[in-house]
Amino acid sequence: MPYNYHFLQPFIYTFSRRFVPTNDFTYFFTLSILFFNYMKDLYSLRLKNLTLLVSFGLFSSVAHAQIATYTFTGATGSEATVAVDAQPINASFSPMSRGAGVTASAGANTFAATNWTSAALDATDYFAFSVQPATGFQMRLDSVVLDERRSGTGIREWAVRSSLDNFTANIITVTVPDDDQTRANKKIVLPASFAALTTPVEFRIYGYNAEAGGGSWRLDNVRTYGVVSSRPLSTQNAVKTSAVSLFPNPATDVLSIQVNGKRTKASVIVADLTGRKVASGTTAADGTFDLHSLPAGSYTITVNDGTESSVHKVIKR
Repeated sequence: MPYNYHFLQPFIYTFSRRFVPTNDFTYFFTLSILFFNYMKDLYSLRLKNLTLLVSFGLFSSVAHAQIATYTFTGATGSEATVAVDAQPINASFSPMSRGAGVTASAGANTFAATNWTSAALDATDYFAFSVQPATGFQMRLDSVVLDERRSGTGIREWAVRSSLDNFTANIITVTVPDDDQTRANKKIVLPASFAALTTPVEFRIYGYNAEAGGGSWRLDNVRTYGVVSSRPLSTQNAVKTSAVSLFPNPATDVLSIQVNGKRTKASVIVADLTGRKVASGTTAADGTFDLHSLPAGSYTITVNDGTESSVHKVIKR
């Protein structure tokens, strides 16, 4: 609500009558009222701008969240793998691992290796981790941020690739200085191809151009930023994946399931949008599955006909 300065007008009038000459009274009084109106509008505008900035800040923090972190706290550096600190909701991260071309090495509270190639990038010399969304969810991955450090004879360059193009193109390449200092918070911005992932993706962080085979390189505080959200649901009358079809969709109490156009026995698992199983069983002889016990909402239904498994999105009314 904007500030109201009208209550000051009687005081301004009294002051003007007592201390301002008569011939200047009207001029002074008018200017005073204009000044206070200006201040009212100025503070009202500043309040609106502050509200917009706060709203934008809150929106930005939601839009770009830290999904998971590998801090390697307590690690010796030479473990075969190290798990993520905590799994996020509706997605899962693999343990951090190494490629076959490098050798685990010590490095307290980090993840380390030696035997990096002294030449160009070698496809077997890397650190790696992967992430996948839960059934019915998708990921928008925005960036990966990490700390890294080399020994005095370690790598001089590193790069990041992903499984989206079968580890062909570099997402980023970095040349490191010839020292053994920790470089913190290096940000790898991910391209638009990571905006709506529904399948697992693996990242490989390659080290190369080492000054000696015994030189080490280590990672610390590897963080992934982005958003995990439910996948858009189809509301078409029939949803088809491979040879399996489910109808009607949206459904009420009974869902019909057909494989290759025929009603058949199949195992069914129903999960809500958090990935929690809420029902399971086998279709009836006529190929139907009973949904009457489920509340209205959106579900993912996994159907296995004995030869293949398929996942479908269905709305229950």
